[in-house]
Amino acid sequence: MGFGIPLTGVDILKLLEGMAAGTRLSHTKLDDILTGDHHARTTIADLSPIALANLVAAVCSKTEADGKITTHAGIADAHHAKPTFTELAGGEGYHASASTTWEDWDLSAIIPAGAVTALISMQQENTSIYDVGARRNGTALDRKMAAKAYVTQNWLTEVDANRVIEIYAEYCNNTKFNVLGYWS
Repeated sequence: MGFGIPLTGVDILKLLEGMAAGTRLSHTKLDDILTGDHHARTTIADLSPIALANLVAAVCSKTEADGKITTHAGIADAHHAKPTFTELAGGEGYHASASTTWEDWDLSAIIPAGAVTALISMQQENTSIYDVGARRNGTALDRKMAAKAYVTQNWLTEVDANRVIEIYAEYCNNTKFNVLGYWS
């Protein structure tokens, strides 16, 4: 570890580990560094912007970049279309089969292949307050919250490739689920 030889991360770590707590690193702690080896201190204020014309083209020239952008613009598959929302009537009135557990709800008869997100309506049909929830199939995320009596909550939930989501009803007989729409 001497002057003129680039230090590796291991060298720097060894140097720092050898310092006592509260000490500062100075040139006297470095091998082969003399008092005449000092350099001028540079601050952010000392730096000036570098003109674009002075930069070396590391990847390609402006002409080449413009050509690549034009080529990319002509490739239909290279662009992501804005998702399209399709509204549904939401008359399923689906009830979970068991209380206090997450269960799969297969939406493939309701929304088509290619759907990525569903708008799920959950309605509490009782005078009590119960937890309800909807989430992406297979996740451990506990996406549920208390639903007040006779209040409807609308949730966005990612659907898997088979159009399955998971739903939760603290009291399954009093919570109705509907699909109000989907994005594809």
